Amino acid sequence: MKSLYVFFSFILLILVIAGCSEQQPESQATGKMIVFAGIPPISNIAEAIGGKYIAVKTLLPPGQSPHSFTPRPGMVKELGLAKLYISIDMPFEHNIIVPLMKKSDIQLCAADAGIKKISISGQHHHDKADEHKEHEPAEADHDKPVAHPDPHIWLSTVNDLIIARNITTALCQIDPPNAGTYRSNLAAFTREITKIKAELERVLAPFKGQTFYVYHPSFGYFAQEFGLKQEAVEHDGKQPMPKELATLIENAKHDGIKFIFVQPQFSKRSAEIIATQIGAQVIRLDPLSADLLGNYLKIAESIKQSMDKEQQ
Repeated sequence: MKSLYVFFSFILLILVIAGCSEQQPESQATGKMIVFAGIPPISNIAEAIGGKYIAVKTLLPPGQSPHSFTPRPGMVKELGLAKLYISIDMPFEHNIIVPLMKKSDIQLCAADAGIKKISISGQHHHDKADEHKEHEPAEADHDKPVAHPDPHIWLSTVNDLIIARNITTALCQIDPPNAGTYRSNLAAFTREITKIKAELERVLAPFKGQTFYVYHPSFGYFAQEFGLKQEAVEHDGKQPMPKELATLIENAKHDGIKFIFVQPQFSKRSAEIIATQIGAQVIRLDPLSADLLGNYLKIAESIKQSMDKEQQ
């Protein structure tokens, strides 16, 4: 396995270097700095900060899961056109993209720097005897790294501001003449996301402490920020075992759950089994939506409507 990874990385590196030779004509044709990000929400933040001075490209195609995604050589070759790659340390970035960037002239922005990551392991399959005391994601203990960090850091307005500041710093360093614009765009983004957060707090305040069920545990940071609890059907890319599935069904009945949220990047088979068993509906929510701020409102409204009906 290791030899295959080394071979694959070598081939990708050759393609990146080859792509770099085409960077100047492309940049001159567009008049914009080319910036890459791994997933759509991070591209959305980059566009908000870079504005008219950058052209943002996204590696992850629509509908694919970032947990199992491997960039095709042709996609990686396009990275040769970039001046900057924005990473949040998703698995494919950590294993493939970031090592390649360190061997090229492309600048790397670690947009997750400064974010306190939570554990994804504390969000799955809990018995009612524990009264959900383990539902809440475990926070990092100061600077001590968590054993199984949750990679879905962009689903938190607090984290998004950190990501935006990191992107701003990187763009200012690469393009000093336009630094003033990048900082102004950061200020505008900060105002906008602050308003969104206030609206989310208003909508979700009546439901603090309550549990919502999801297929994949994408919403841990969101749940933590707004005082909710996330219960996941799937964990570590694995379908629940029959005993785990039975526990989930029992827990869902106990909680009076009538809705289960399913992400379009994953199979919804197990969620549909649970939904059938407890008479619940399956609702689609996309944590990877390119409309980051608009998606926040959609997530909050979906949770509100589901919990309102569960209380009826």
